[in-house]
Amino acid sequence: MTAENVCPPAFLAFAHEIADAAATVIRPYFRQRLEIAAKADSSPVTVADRLAEMTMRRMIEKCFPGHGVRGEEFGTSNAEAEWVWVLDPIDGTKSFASGSLAFGIQIALLHQDAPVLGIIDQPITNERWVGQRTSPTLFNGVPVRTSDTARLREAIVYTSALEQFDLDARERFSRLAAGRASRECLMIATPPACWRLAASTFWSRATCLTTTSFRRYPSSKGRVVSLRTGRAGR
Repeated sequence: MTAENVCPPAFLAFAHEIADAAATVIRPYFRQRLEIAAKADSSPVTVADRLAEMTMRRMIEKCFPGHGVRGEEFGTSNAEAEWVWVLDPIDGTKSFASGSLAFGIQIALLHQDAPVLGIIDQPITNERWVGQRTSPTLFNGVPVRTSDTARLREAIVYTSALEQFDLDARERFSRLAAGRASRECLMIATPPACWRLAASTFWSRATCLTTTSFRRYPSSKGRVVSLRTGRAGR
């Protein structure tokens, strides 16, 4: 590895500091009733998104004024800098706003436009992944890796949002999913329905919920629609 590929220890320590600071900002807003605004691209944003990014940007500007920042909420500053921080204070704002844990803080550091560090932090469960080009990915300080299985029928495939696949990828995924019947693939995992539905219904933020696994769910507010039966229920 060349020097250009290495994240200096001081920058790694600082990345942990801004992740901690963003998490501290976000936690009090989780599962609270928040106003959800729409950005220019129609994606949602909350006060937690904005405050968390503002906090990280201010820390960067104070400690490393020569560094650049690319932020999800407040755009780019000093884009031509040698070192540039990339910030997404809440990746998964829809999940965050609906009370689901399927969101996280994302932080990356670029050196001469090449990534040398990445952090994913889940501030509610206190889980953090850290990846560097020069060392194994860590989960809460412990090295992680994928399975060493070489047989597809022994593999576990995870996906969360099929609607984000392009047509070609969706067709290939569908062929893989069809292989479950012939045991060509051991398991295809998606976020459990209980996780998606419990948060949304309990916090009463969902208007309509969909599922293919059950016929009906009790819901305090909103309607539950089964994709299998096409029926809706309270």
